[in-house]
Amino acid sequence: GEHNQLLEDHKLLSEAEAVVMFKQLMEVLKDCHDKGVMHRDLKPKNILLATNSKSSPIKLADFVLASYIIP
Repeated sequence: GEHNQLLEDHKLLSEAEAVVMFKQLMEVLKDCHDKGVMHRDLKPKNILLATNSKSSPIKLADFVLASYIIP
């Protein structure tokens, strides 16, 4: 949607903001892996923000190269 902003739009993050975002990313990846999905193309371009705020929840995009694994 129109609110999805690429992580790349927010190039300068404080250490605290980066830690929060990294923890969210690890939770998203764990959820994917728990469901047997391996993303296989993780890069800043594929990490989206739900809103324009730096504190926005993240969303992972572009699962074209994803594959299923046995959890």
